[in-house]
Amino acid sequence: HGGHSYDCKSSDAIELVSRAERDAVVSFASQLAAQGTPAPVVAIGSTPTCSVPPSDGLGGVTEMHPGNYLVYDVMQAGIGSCRVQDVALRVLTRVAGHYESRNTL
Repeated sequence: HGGHSYDCKSSDAIELVSRAERDAVVSFASQLAAQGTPAPVVAIGSTPTCSVPPSDGLGGVTEMHPGNYLVYDVMQAGIGSCRVQDVALRVLTRVAGHYESRNTL
């Protein structure tokens, strides 16, 4: 899982993670197959890596499993997965906690 893609600050950085994620999982599936254990499903995915896949394709990957890819959120826009106008959903709620040391709500 390309969870570290959430630390990226641009679509170029996300693409690097996406490529590394693809390469690692496809390589592992190939190694399994070479040892007699085929992997008919080769799955990757996080919302950022699904949104910014490798420019040279997803060869060897059979499935992607992103989280909020269908609706996005402001955090995804902030790291470069999408544009603010791509966010399809808004939620209005009260803030339940504020953690100044982590700069989060």
